[in-house]
Amino acid sequence: MRANRRERLYGALAVRYIFAAMQKKAFTAQAPSGSAPRPSGGAPLYAAIMRALRDEIVEGHWAPGDILPTIDQLMTRYAAGRATVRLALKGLAEEGLIVSQRGRGTFVLERPRDRAVKHDLVAPAPGLRVSVLEREAAAELPSSQLVAESAAEALRSGFERVRKLHRHEGEPVCIVNVYFRPELLAASDDEALGAATVFQLMYPALSARQVRLRQTLAVGAAGLEAARLMECELGAPVVRMQRLLYAADGAEIYYLGDYEYSGAKYVMDIEGDFEDIRAIATAGALSVDIRTPRG
Repeated sequence: MRANRRERLYGALAVRYIFAAMQKKAFTAQAPSGSAPRPSGGAPLYAAIMRALRDEIVEGHWAPGDILPTIDQLMTRYAAGRATVRLALKGLAEEGLIVSQRGRGTFVLERPRDRAVKHDLVAPAPGLRVSVLEREAAAELPSSQLVAESAAEALRSGFERVRKLHRHEGEPVCIVNVYFRPELLAASDDEALGAATVFQLMYPALSARQVRLRQTLAVGAAGLEAARLMECELGAPVVRMQRLLYAADGAEIYYLGDYEYSGAKYVMDIEGDFEDIRAIATAGALSVDIRTPRG
């Protein structure tokens, strides 16, 4: 009787051990598709290694023709297992950045092409495609620190809301959620909203008014919905921007936009005459405010 009980106990423990091992193996051996997050909510380790090596190639640390460290060296460098490093290298090879040659090593083929969307605020960017995901005819502005600090007394009702996905050369780069005054748009049908940004459609009407712009940038991590739409890992870096357009006297709000960019595809590039930049900064129109995010 005791022997049978002991055998059943050992059998149950063996099943639990095998099941746990299968789960671990399935997690560590998954293909680098960018869709399998860690249970903790962070990005898989192989994806982090891919990003680190890709960034080094972009920055010129590894030039075309250079040989990468061996798998053993990368395992030590990133405190990762052999299978994890192999997955990272496989992903870079599928992107066309590296090639492995038996007996010789892994070589850099080319630097990633410039994936930045060179974006004019008032003209459509070449290669940019916009998809309308949601539209709400009567919307009220959400709570916003920008609104509270810049136009607290302005009316918050009577807006339309549109949620869109921006793709550049077929790849998702940005999720946009915009509240706007429909009467200010040159055209507001779905076709117009799919061909240009709300800002571009609103520009002719705003150019004749005294308008102030305020904008903030913050770096965060992709949530479930952002990871799905931008085809990235859960927890991958994203850049969140909020833009407010309002009357110079603070009495009216024209536009409030929330943007979420893929961190791998966002580049801020500012160029201008130094005297002009200094004049803007001296006038108080250009400032940097570093805050500790809440929660």
